[in-house]
Amino acid sequence: MTQELIKSSLNAHLLVVARPIELAAVSELLADAAERPRALLLTGEAGIGKSTVWSAGVESAREAGWRVLTARGDPTETGLSFAGLTDLLDPVLDEVLDRLPEAQRAALEIAMVRRLPEGGQLGPHEVGTAAAAAVRELCRDRRLLVAIDDLPWIDRASIEAFEYALSRLGGECLRVLATRRTASTLASVPSVPSAASALSAPLAPGLLPAEDVATVPVTAIDVAAAADLLADRLDLRLPTTALRDLVEHSGGNPFWILEFGAALRRGDGDRGPLPIPVAIPIPIPVALADLVRERLDSLSPDARQALVVTAALPQPSPALVARALADRTADPAAALSRALADGVLTASESPQR
Repeated sequence: MTQELIKSSLNAHLLVVARPIELAAVSELLADAAERPRALLLTGEAGIGKSTVWSAGVESAREAGWRVLTARGDPTETGLSFAGLTDLLDPVLDEVLDRLPEAQRAALEIAMVRRLPEGGQLGPHEVGTAAAAAVRELCRDRRLLVAIDDLPWIDRASIEAFEYALSRLGGECLRVLATRRTASTLASVPSVPSAASALSAPLAPGLLPAEDVATVPVTAIDVAAAADLLADRLDLRLPTTALRDLVEHSGGNPFWILEFGAALRRGDGDRGPLPIPVAIPIPIPVALADLVRERLDSLSPDARQALVVTAALPQPSPALVARALADRTADPAAALSRALADGVLTASESPQR
């Protein structure tokens, strides 16, 4: 597929607002004909849109016929050895196991808890060698994209094994698309447990040589993009003065812009378009913490219960959350659906989450 067609695909099917530079970088990664591994790292604060651009790249690669392996970093799994590598390789491992020597098959199966260890050492060297062999076999069939969201929250054992695997690859058409969260530019953003350690974690500098890694920051959106975002997602149209205030309060962060917009709609009490005369001041909350509090207060009791249960579980899944809700609400499935519809929970593409 040509670079122009990739760009068209990227923009056609996903709601990616005001990201021409980032989308161009993704299309260039996929169109790059170099016969060696190459990578693109998207950086930015939480809510800025890294995962949206990442998801656009993943979907575009799949539509272009690439094989795509995905993993999402999770702060609750940083201590679980090879959890990230399992997310990447487990869905396709059965396709290549028979092509690997027994020692490499055993290394991957033990790392992914498919079989019990029978003694001997199992570390980054052994697993990395086996992962390199598996990736090499996967690249024989078609082009391969390894897509990792929230890279610093991937467990260290997986990163070390993946680093070693990449160091052993040469002429394979392998591309890596990853994201990394940076500190928020807004002082009033509520803190997230373990976020500080993730932000200060090393960025796996050995994954690839520096010349083969492009880093693109995902930055704040402007007033025009904020207007498009609010109109598209919330059917909300604000006067320019109000939009400028909103972008200033939110730091141009799309997530907070949408949360502010939702707060304005809740304050108006109208679920339809919100016509606001230019002369009327917009009641934007002063602090983001107040905005979060208002958002939580607006939830139904069932949706709030679903959110609490999900937050308390170390590895939540729809089935596990529903079971935990059984003694808290009359209809667990409805409570979970309500929380998803309200946007306070999201379901990942992983079948386990």
